[in-house]
Amino acid sequence: MLVQAFYGFLTDSLGLLSDSIHMLFDCLALAVGLFAAVASKWPPSERFPYGFGKIESLSGFGNGVFLMYVCGPFFETGTNNLQAYQCRNYDRGCRTPCRRSTNKAIVGAVCCQWFRSRGELDWHGMLWTPSSRS
Repeated sequence: MLVQAFYGFLTDSLGLLSDSIHMLFDCLALAVGLFAAVASKWPPSERFPYGFGKIESLSGFGNGVFLMYVCGPFFETGTNNLQAYQCRNYDRGCRTPCRRSTNKAIVGAVCCQWFRSRGELDWHGMLWTPSSRS
């Protein structure tokens, strides 16, 4: 994670930087989730008569809100980079990153639909292995 962040900063790569920060937030989310799982088992006390049973839901909500807050600058920077790239390469007549991304999204959606229609995807989009079918 640190090496990826270092090289992302060194090469000014938004992809490497965002991935390293994504890993950092995954680690933080795991730590918060672990704490919440442990704290939810604590018995009620004088100060907290209802206990800590709902702290897991609250920590999950907090993680989601925090990640949505943090992704804003990356989305803005990526959009600005995309627009700058399109303006630079407009005269050359090459395909824009937006068109390539759209093509990849269409191919991905078609492949997912094809696998789903054949019954080879489970409910969250993961491929079933032949040994996991019942």
